[in-house]
Amino acid sequence: MKRFNNFIIGLQQDLKAFAFLIILLMVFRILFLLVFKSQLAGVATVDIVATLWYGFRLSLKTAGLMVFIGAVFSTIVQLLLPCWPAAKIRRYWHSLVVCVFTILFFARIPYYKIFNSGFNMMLINGIHDDWQAILATGVEEYQLLLRLPLAFAVAAVLIYFLLRLLRTKNWSAVKQTGTAVSLPEKTFAVTTKKMYCACAALVVFLPLFFVFIRFGASFNYAGSISWENAARLNSNLLNEAVLDDGQALYRVYISNRCLRETAGTNLTQAEIVKQISILGGDPQAATIEQAFSKKVVQAKMQQKPQQIVMIMGESYGVWPLLPEFVQLGLAAESEKLLQSPHSASVNTFLAHGTGTMPAINGYLTGLADAYLYENYQPESYKTGYATGLGKMMKDLGYKTVFWYGGFKDWQNLGDFVLAQNFDEFRCADEIKYAEGDAWGCPDEALFEHIEQYIGEHREEKIFHFIMTTSNHPPYTIDVAAKGFDKERVKNMLPDSIAGDDETLNELGHFWYSDHVMGLFVQKVEQKIPSALFIITGDHSERFSFKRAEDLRTLSVVPMIFYGQGVEKDWFQANKVGCPIQLIPTLMEMLGQPGQEYASILPSLFDEHFNKAFNHRLWACDGTLGELDQIDKQELPADQSKVLQKAQDIKKMALAAKKVTAWRVLKGNAIKIRQ
Repeated sequence: MKRFNNFIIGLQQDLKAFAFLIILLMVFRILFLLVFKSQLAGVATVDIVATLWYGFRLSLKTAGLMVFIGAVFSTIVQLLLPCWPAAKIRRYWHSLVVCVFTILFFARIPYYKIFNSGFNMMLINGIHDDWQAILATGVEEYQLLLRLPLAFAVAAVLIYFLLRLLRTKNWSAVKQTGTAVSLPEKTFAVTTKKMYCACAALVVFLPLFFVFIRFGASFNYAGSISWENAARLNSNLLNEAVLDDGQALYRVYISNRCLRETAGTNLTQAEIVKQISILGGDPQAATIEQAFSKKVVQAKMQQKPQQIVMIMGESYGVWPLLPEFVQLGLAAESEKLLQSPHSASVNTFLAHGTGTMPAINGYLTGLADAYLYENYQPESYKTGYATGLGKMMKDLGYKTVFWYGGFKDWQNLGDFVLAQNFDEFRCADEIKYAEGDAWGCPDEALFEHIEQYIGEHREEKIFHFIMTTSNHPPYTIDVAAKGFDKERVKNMLPDSIAGDDETLNELGHFWYSDHVMGLFVQKVEQKIPSALFIITGDHSERFSFKRAEDLRTLSVVPMIFYGQGVEKDWFQANKVGCPIQLIPTLMEMLGQPGQEYASILPSLFDEHFNKAFNHRLWACDGTLGELDQIDKQELPADQSKVLQKAQDIKKMALAAKKVTAWRVLKGNAIKIRQ
């Protein structure tokens, strides 16, 4: 009975602390908005309410983690050791948490003024900065000598109220006897049977409550909210207000972890020259981009397209186009393009990464995926990468427009795109649509908006980069209303795909994305017959098969070229490629003979270079494998040469990551100034 009573009291104390932290974080969020209320001019009340709701859901996770840590070292330990000083530990821990979050809130105000953001990667960059200058700036410009004591004073007051709350009386249990007795206030009598029933109920309830808090007022990822998808509003202030300081610091942690995992952050000048040589670059060059300077040999397309449309579909893997799945018709529009005499495709094309932003980074920089998140790096906002898609298309004489079905502030995408040689960035913020989800507008609405834009600018030479969003959890499109034949697909499913409603809805979203993309291509082609289309995906590896599948099914994305002047025999059946090869490929298709460009890999037209890699895979002559498994991989004797090539590809992949790290973190110049 004593252990049961200790646990019941400890649970009540933890719930009190949880409620206090939630209220505190919400108060800080509201105060933050009030401090910068001048930025809310013209912002709709509904957006402010949405900010508070999203923020509340996100802060459930923050407060839940803090309370969970406190409960582990107090309530849980006391369950095993009844004499454990749980109350004292709980008070100390939550007092510390309140103090830290209060100081962070006071620091966030000047931080936002400086960076127009909550805590971000600049926090890490500041670690290597001049601390004396930072301290002097804090004192002179941001009243550090006043703010810090005030923060501690406010924290002391808040801790006082927290401790008063924790000292309020809790319900406790006593063993029920056969005689009726008068019980003290907030005391209840229980039998042994009732105690066991209560324990059983808690065993069921607490895990469910934990999951609910873990996913921010949801029970699964599809309905969850995280710092990565919290930028759902048109105001930067509101998007930053959604994040409490705990989540903002978590954003910094994840970004910095990616940075620390990057190969080559401690490269020397001699080492980078060696890596350039491995990639076939000029080791005597003064800059990275000069080291990989190339020239167009002969343009593949004699008639230049008036407009070029590149569509990168969300989670648009190649698997629905493979023989064992093509009968489902999930990618019927892409299949039509493949069958056209005016199309060419690369059968084994590796995605740049496992997420949307890494894929975008790859095309916009033309660099390897070194886990750097270039969209957060200062160098990405100083100069445009000459190896990137925007620079090359502008050199070819095209206006560059980036279209995103999501929101501008997601992953700094809007600012990043404009910094990387794109003339315009357009997204869901400016599109009117009736349905959608946390990630943005439906693909149909996006394509309709782009089609209208193209019609209004049909006389201009424009390169359009389109990133869709609908084929992504939580899968909210009514695909049946759009024409998806659920029953037909269900009856044709192979054994490797489940036939439950959830899976069918996911398949329906793949069909929907492909369907509206196909209609869009047809309409644009009618407006501009000379248009060139490039169809690909940002990544695969999201769809869950019932059984283990090969790497091609799981990881490969389409790479389809379609339009007048495209020739069917451009690429052989065993051709492999990766995103950083697309950029030189377009130069070889459209450039003038002798025109210079920069690329760390050859184009897809290079018959002597039939190999590719991404962050974890290698491909060669149609064969796929994992980079970290090359030395363990067993291939048939007749493929021993492929294994040797794979080992060479692994060296190239590491070299590309190191070159990327140098270019992104240290700049374009190879020689380090002494």
